[in-house]
Amino acid sequence: MTANTSKTGILGQLLQQSITQIIINILMLGILIVGIYVLIWPQVQKISSMFTINTVTTTEVRNVILGGLRDMNELTTADMSTKSTVHVSQEQRLGSIYLGDTNVTFEGVGTVQAGINMQELEIKEINLKKHKIHLVLPAPRISQAFLDVEASQVVDEYRRWLGPDAEAKLQDQAQKEALKKIKAEACSGHILDAASNHAQDLIKQILTTAGYQEVQVDVKPVPAGTCPTA
Repeated sequence: MTANTSKTGILGQLLQQSITQIIINILMLGILIVGIYVLIWPQVQKISSMFTINTVTTTEVRNVILGGLRDMNELTTADMSTKSTVHVSQEQRLGSIYLGDTNVTFEGVGTVQAGINMQELEIKEINLKKHKIHLVLPAPRISQAFLDVEASQVVDEYRRWLGPDAEAKLQDQAQKEALKKIKAEACSGHILDAASNHAQDLIKQILTTAGYQEVQVDVKPVPAGTCPTA
């Protein structure tokens, strides 16, 4: 009886010691996990921010610029108004025999606009702490060209002999040729260069106003043949 009681007491002590050791181990493991979390978590956040800052910043910068432009996706930075006089004619023939012709002289007054597609803006570098930003704008392009209907007019229209009934057709042809010449004249007047320079100045002004102290804005070159002069 005494021996059994002694064995039971020893087993109880061992069991109690084991439970105590387990609890101590669990507490130490918890302390270790908390310590590791405190030490590593700031580094994890830093690494995570390195991978996410470019996307967030690009969106924020584009929003800042578009906000300054009243949310226009197409930034028009240059326009040029000019006029062109075009003469077109159509002959009437019976085989090789000349029967007459119809003539239209049209004076077209139009406007050509050039600008930048802001959806193609690229952020090359950004440093929020130093308030520094470097971005690249796409090459400027002719955004639209149109005739002023009220200012444009047919200045002369006549038929000779048995000229064809083609006045309406010739007017339409003359309008298209006048608009083509107006666009060519705008290209000869370096409208895309003006659009590029004005876009750079405007974007720099907007970003400077937004708090950036060092702003670099580059513009991609215009591909050859984009703006024909003839």
